Amino acid sequence: MKLTARSAAALGILCFAWASAGNAAENAPRVVASIKPIHSLVSAIMNDIGTPHLLMSSAGSPHTYQLKPSGARLLANADIIFWMAPTLESFLEKALKSVPQKARVVSLHDAPGV
Repeated sequence: MKLTARSAAALGILCFAWASAGNAAENAPRVVASIKPIHSLVSAIMNDIGTPHLLMSSAGSPHTYQLKPSGARLLANADIIFWMAPTLESFLEKALKSVPQKARVVSLHDAPGV
């Protein structure tokens, strides 16, 4: 699985904008990745700009995971959210409908090459 060029470009532009606004660590975008494989990919792209938050850090299945209040707070404060799709992460489908409009939600399900 890999990020599409469009998704990677969006994240890169977002990270560059934050980095050029001052101290990169203090101004890093608040990025959330739903599961560990996506978190790993996003972490590699963000490199030294910041560290994405991992929503589902337990070893459980994303098919049966229950979103915790701490996860809901991460989503509410995120600038960009990466996830796969409702078929894999049904726990996120309803939650993503209520994230602030400022947050960019990137679904990797229909992305070419994924």
